[in-house]
Amino acid sequence: MDTNSNKEISFKEISQLPGKLGKRSFSEILVAVCDHSILPMQLSDRDDSKLLDTIKKAMDNFMKASRKSETRYKASRANEAGSKMESAIVEEMKKTSLNPEKLGSSGYPDLCINLDGKTSYIELKTSAQKNKKGTHHRLFYFTSGKKIKMDAHHLLLQVQIIEEVDKYWKVASWELRDLYNLKVGLKTEWNANQGDFDDAGLLVKGE
Repeated sequence: MDTNSNKEISFKEISQLPGKLGKRSFSEILVAVCDHSILPMQLSDRDDSKLLDTIKKAMDNFMKASRKSETRYKASRANEAGSKMESAIVEEMKKTSLNPEKLGSSGYPDLCINLDGKTSYIELKTSAQKNKKGTHHRLFYFTSGKKIKMDAHHLLLQVQIIEEVDKYWKVASWELRDLYNLKVGLKTEWNANQGDFDDAGLLVKGE
């Protein structure tokens, strides 16, 4: 409902929103939603350089440990393997001065780290193969800023994994990206839960 004009938005107008809005700055959206800004990484800045070096150290140690122990993650899908992998990555970060904290519950972001009193947020994503420009596979989504409590760096830690045998995945590589310049698109959808289906009525069932 538009509270300014008291005019109800039609279903058709809602469905047309993604096309009308196009790609928008994630930084701009974050400020509008939760009143906190994304601080861009500055490679020439001593603190930011230290942050990158410390994350790289933790991830390189994670990769070495995974290869040495020949760790494999059993999961039906890549994102399920990623959920199991997250704890191992956090443990490696704990061995550094990153002071990681898992933020719990679903939704962006996954982790919060604090180096020398400065907070950064990290979203951890796994993919079975590198997503090339032009593909339509969704890698990232944002619905709420409830976990974000301050202005900070926002980083995407993407881990590439390979399915060696059926449902057994191994770590292949990793990449870290700054989300300051990220462009995102809106996706509208209508959804229903089990209770909604129950309310809609049952035709027949069996056992």
